[in-house]
Amino acid sequence: MEELSEKEQQARLAEARILVVDDHAHARRLLRFQLRKYVAVQEAGSFDEALALCEEQMPDVALIDIHLGEARTGVDLLQALRALPGGQRLRAIACTAYAVPGSRERFLEAGFDEYLAKPIHTDHLLRVLQRVLDPSYRPDRTRLGLPEWELKLPPQPETITAVMELLSRDEEEIELKQLIELLHEDPITAAWVLRHVNSAYYALPHKVTTIERAVTMLGFLPVGNLVLTEVVTNAFEQVTTPEARHIHKHIMQVSLSTALFARELAALVEQISPEQAFTAGVLHQLGRLVFLSSAPERYIPLWKTNLQGGSQWLEAPSPDDEVRTFGLNYAQLGADIARDWGMPELLIEAIRFHLDPRWATGRGRLLALLVRAGRTLALQFGCSGEVLAQLSPEELPPTVRGALRELAEATHGSVQRFWRHVLSRSRAIQELACSYRQ
Repeated sequence: MEELSEKEQQARLAEARILVVDDHAHARRLLRFQLRKYVAVQEAGSFDEALALCEEQMPDVALIDIHLGEARTGVDLLQALRALPGGQRLRAIACTAYAVPGSRERFLEAGFDEYLAKPIHTDHLLRVLQRVLDPSYRPDRTRLGLPEWELKLPPQPETITAVMELLSRDEEEIELKQLIELLHEDPITAAWVLRHVNSAYYALPHKVTTIERAVTMLGFLPVGNLVLTEVVTNAFEQVTTPEARHIHKHIMQVSLSTALFARELAALVEQISPEQAFTAGVLHQLGRLVFLSSAPERYIPLWKTNLQGGSQWLEAPSPDDEVRTFGLNYAQLGADIARDWGMPELLIEAIRFHLDPRWATGRGRLLALLVRAGRTLALQFGCSGEVLAQLSPEELPPTVRGALRELAEATHGSVQRFWRHVLSRSRAIQELACSYRQ
């Protein structure tokens, strides 16, 4: 390919004709916003609108959503565009929020030149656009025909099915009775629940020794979420090497810490209940558990062990590293598994878009923002042992301050209020999260 300076690449991009095709106006606006400094874009919200625009003038690049909300798909649209004058020269990029292993290969086989999985990060989008606009560009089809990564999911645990079904009901009295019965049938999970109910986080006045008392004291939703945490852990705990067990423990500690922080933040906002935020936090790394249990020989080498202050800590793979290895990242995979397991759409959207909540809509965006903020706090403070009371809002690390600011802007709240509340609960959260599996 041509070797151009950054300025020359930007000039080429600025002159290009870019068409965005998506039936969701929010997704079109977001792509337009991401590209606003670099190039003007045309938009089409349907198959027919896109076809009409291209009949009038064929763009240089078309970003085409695969699911157009109608009988005809993005693949159908591409075939129609290829048949138009100039259609063979079109650079077509497939975009989808429903990425699964092998998606890239299938879309290249269908005639697309590139593939982007939502949420689409601006830097990656720009790199792909600059690549396809190079006159010498040729699609990379070298991986076609290779065997796909085999996804080995454990069967959906019956307890997850039961808890998720109970969480979706409104009959509180029936829920309490059924949850108690469920825990009596699973003594290991029941013991774990009692241990955590008696932690400093819940600050109960007396020690709780029975499941009946735990459910009565805390209510169905908090205990149900503790059950969900333990069941998810056990479902993916069949790892055989010390490295895999260490990573598994780290994933669950971060997930639990994220859930606890997200629950506290949700207590200050409307529309999302604290227990919904906890559930999303617990499940937001479901995809990482699947990568670890399904392909440990490929996933473990992506993790890094670093030394800091005389102690070891794990650095998780970047989503881009996961995409290069598996064709999708942990958030995309986790959301697809959650959908296969019949979880609520609100929860699925939060799992998929917590890395970039701008792609989510409505309450899904708010829940994704809560998970993102909770996760940022968990990674910075969850098991660090750092005394948070020493930090004022102005002294927060940029990532934490940024996540809280995004949440505050979406909820008309304030960073100071969120931070004060987190501080009041931080020590109990740290103790509970760090004691996980010890």
